[in-house]
Amino acid sequence: MTKTSTMRSAEGATSETDSLPRIGAGELLRVLHMLADTSETTLENIRIRLCLSKGVRRSGDALFSKARDAAIELDRLGFLKGGPYPKDRRLYERAKNNRLELTSDGRQLIDTFARSRAEAYDELFRKLYATHRYLRLFVRQIAEGELRVPTITSIEQDISARYTRNAILAEDVAAKRFDLDALIAQTGRRLNRSLTSEEEAKVRTSIARLVEDAAVSAAAEEPTEFSRKFLLRLNDILLPIIFEDIGLSFDYRTHRALWDLGHEFRLWWGTPVHPDCDGWLILRTATLRPSPELGPTLEFIFDSGLEAIRPDFLARLYTAYIELQRREGSTYVPAYKLRAVFCRNNRCQGSVFNTLFDQQFIGDKGFEIHTEIRRQWPKHEEPLRAGQRNIGTVRVVRK
Repeated sequence: MTKTSTMRSAEGATSETDSLPRIGAGELLRVLHMLADTSETTLENIRIRLCLSKGVRRSGDALFSKARDAAIELDRLGFLKGGPYPKDRRLYERAKNNRLELTSDGRQLIDTFARSRAEAYDELFRKLYATHRYLRLFVRQIAEGELRVPTITSIEQDISARYTRNAILAEDVAAKRFDLDALIAQTGRRLNRSLTSEEEAKVRTSIARLVEDAAVSAAAEEPTEFSRKFLLRLNDILLPIIFEDIGLSFDYRTHRALWDLGHEFRLWWGTPVHPDCDGWLILRTATLRPSPELGPTLEFIFDSGLEAIRPDFLARLYTAYIELQRREGSTYVPAYKLRAVFCRNNRCQGSVFNTLFDQQFIGDKGFEIHTEIRRQWPKHEEPLRAGQRNIGTVRVVRK
């Protein structure tokens, strides 16, 4: 069944920010649900309840930052009223018993959640969308098409063939050297376009400064750990520059938070393993119609969920298999790549593919599915299961 929701900013909503929530939607709703039988609480009560729900020892200040981040976001969205909120553990001790009050909007969301989980998520996204400008900027772009993100995750494949080992990268940076020409060439290849002269100038200036600043760390730290940190800093430099023209000049952490947010609300989905994209491919999984000029209204239609895909799943699976099989040149294709191709072709979440594959892997009168088991999967990729088995490769045959 197709589901449509129109979002409009509520009268008296809090002012917008350029931040993003530091805690997931499920956590926010869980914290609100704690207030179902009361109208006020404290940060300490929230912390203790979070510890209990996560099975964490509640002594000391465990999970204090999660309790604080949840309260801050709920306050920002107009569901909770309180503060000021502590920045660190020392200040938490002083503020943990300050009173937090549930607002009328908060009570309404609790009632909605009790009646309909889906409606509560819609209402929460409505508030997030109206409050966070970064989110509206991202939705404006993803509504129009895919986003290809050339994240740097491998020093050899994404930077330079010179860096076959972490130690080589560390030695270069310690000597204030770096194969910047190779990185720029690799980035252009992965984007399917050359960097503009302005982009290249910004990249060169920023990375030269990074190498200068990181020289001491490169000489002192263990090479693997240094490389991990260095790649994160490279992403923080590169992504804002190459996405500046489309208004997405966010750091890497913000991009990842936005991808996770869309996945949680089932509005977009990302994969790093699609054969057409060397990096992350982010695609919408619902029809998104944002209002012009970054207005706070968004219409979205969930038109590619389980019920939309289920009736002809196997036929769609066969189409995706043939496409990938021609690329791979082998009879059996990697299951995680098949999922990526399928989801892109059908604009659906990976969870939709996982569920329907598990339900229909035995095939039917028109299609036969053969699978091979594999226990190891690429990083970031959720295993595909059929029955009680993790599936490594798949073959689809039309009868």
